[in-house]
Amino acid sequence: MGNPAIPILAVYTAVISLLLIGILRRSPRQQKRATSDPISIIVAARNAESSIGRCLEALTAQTYPRDLVEILVVDDDSTDRTLEIARRLAIETPRIRVYRNRHRFASSKKAALKTAVEQARGTYLLFTDADCTPPPTWAQGMIRSFQDDTGVVAGFAPQSVEKPSCWSRFLFTDSLASALVAAAGIGWGRGITCTGRNLGLRARALEAIGGYDALPDSVSGDDDFLLQTISRHPDWRPGYCFDHETHVFASGPAGWAPFVRQKRRHISAGLFYRPGQKLGYALFHFCNAALWFSPLLFTAALPLISKLLFDYTVLRLFVRKLNTRMTLYDFVQWEILFPLVHLVSSPALFAARIRWS
Repeated sequence: MGNPAIPILAVYTAVISLLLIGILRRSPRQQKRATSDPISIIVAARNAESSIGRCLEALTAQTYPRDLVEILVVDDDSTDRTLEIARRLAIETPRIRVYRNRHRFASSKKAALKTAVEQARGTYLLFTDADCTPPPTWAQGMIRSFQDDTGVVAGFAPQSVEKPSCWSRFLFTDSLASALVAAAGIGWGRGITCTGRNLGLRARALEAIGGYDALPDSVSGDDDFLLQTISRHPDWRPGYCFDHETHVFASGPAGWAPFVRQKRRHISAGLFYRPGQKLGYALFHFCNAALWFSPLLFTAALPLISKLLFDYTVLRLFVRKLNTRMTLYDFVQWEILFPLVHLVSSPALFAARIRWS
């Protein structure tokens, strides 16, 4: 009887191959779009008094023609000085408009985003978070990624912490792995996941799907559901922006416990995924875990070594497309911690209640 790890490796290899093909099959076709379209940059801010000023400073410094840019900040029920700081900056910069949250969903952030969209006048809507500092070229690069039939564009938004450390590199590499899945799904024209820290929508596409009211009322995953719903619409397709000048860096969880809570919140959105998407994730994570433990379960190290080599090759290729960097140490550290992260956070799929924290 053959080693059971071999067919598991074959299934895992097939899944990773689909991801590889996805990031290769549709190259980003940047075009010199005329900069005559107004854009609305939207930020939902909650308890962000330490970062909202830096974020808005970055947004007002965009190279996109400033007379075509409006910046909408919605206070997401903050209990600190976020609203006060945002309003003071709005007085200094008329392009910034500040609102209070006017709606209620399971996700207060979703309610805040709906509040902003109702006030937005732009042809395109760009979304980022209050703890992000988009580069000056962000808006220009994201808009260039829209083709005539593109309804949504996702971008790379890695997490890190302020001081260089092993933890910061782990967060960055985990962001790379998540972005690879996002870009691959979009490459197949079947957007599955993305991040609202770096996301662009065509206003007409959002209107075509019925806006935020048409999405599942989940505590997390509104960015995923937007991408999935627009991808299924017959008139629109998704896009992914690899341009290095559009990468948006965000402040990540400061340690293991808040990182796991964040993962649990993100994974909880899977409750609302379609059966095929759930099956794909379950198959990937089962095979990944089985291969990691194959030396113990099946007394065979070769399947695990093969998996690691394949993972590294695909991630390295993705890193090159993004024009960023990942060291071998970064990769090994992430691979070792990855199974543990999901072992701890996966119960969120069955939790009765997940709170935003």
